[in-house]
Amino acid sequence: MKTLCADLLRYGTKAQIFKSYRTNALADANMTDAHKAYLSDMEAVTFGNTNKVLNDIDNAPITWAGKSLDLESKVALKFVFDPVNYKGDLSELSLKVSYTDIHGTAKTVILEAPELYNPDRMLYAFTLDALLAAELRTVVSVQIFAGSTPVSCTLQYSPDTYGANKEGALGALCKALFAYSDSAKTYFMG
Repeated sequence: MKTLCADLLRYGTKAQIFKSYRTNALADANMTDAHKAYLSDMEAVTFGNTNKVLNDIDNAPITWAGKSLDLESKVALKFVFDPVNYKGDLSELSLKVSYTDIHGTAKTVILEAPELYNPDRMLYAFTLDALLAAELRTVVSVQIFAGSTPVSCTLQYSPDTYGANKEGALGALCKALFAYSDSAKTYFMG
């Protein structure tokens, strides 16, 4: 619990620095050396490389244009797609998200109504904020559906892939986030 709390405070501090928010009152400002001794080693934080599109549908009318870890007001995954060859109503699309939770249980989340992501390129996105802190290294499989018909190939992605090759304040934030995620998993699985 002490490591989890210390890592959470460090993550909060790195988020404040990244967002330039109340940097005169950092979350970890009152941590003593004894408290800091519980911090996870950020140099030991590694990032995954799970990011692939399966070729499970021939001539899919919707293609994947990107994915990201959204670190604005909360941690969320953003799945960006290009509907250029899709002839139906975009408001009828849904995203099926499948993953295994921290307890080993298969989960499915259905997201409705995509948002306009990039008006210049006419890209749309679905945003997933259902993962717990301890699940941020989980591989999610996502596929877009029109009704019960799949209209995209399956994308497999792990949020920790996002942290690879990030530098500066964003790199420090990613390392702190995944150190906290690892601590949460250790605590809740222990």
